[in-house]
Amino acid sequence: MSLLTIAAPVRQKKRVKPELMRDTIQKLCLKRYLLLKTLAEVLDRSPDTIRTHYLNPMLEEDLLELQYPDQPNHPQQAYIASNFSQKADR
Repeated sequence: MSLLTIAAPVRQKKRVKPELMRDTIQKLCLKRYLLLKTLAEVLDRSPDTIRTHYLNPMLEEDLLELQYPDQPNHPQQAYIASNFSQKADR
């Protein structure tokens, strides 16, 4: 399934429930690392909004993991669903 297909329910609407956005982000990050820029593009949202309202809280709740956990500001920082981080190619 393509990233745009997964993101369609969010992408097609200006406002969505936070639960739908979080669920969509988790599906997008399933088994693959995605950059913030990529998430912003496929979800049609600003990177700052995605980072502050969704990614940071999801990281705190251990729903997502960083590709470079020791370097939070790494220029190629990417996100993956927590239960798949050990299996993904780094």
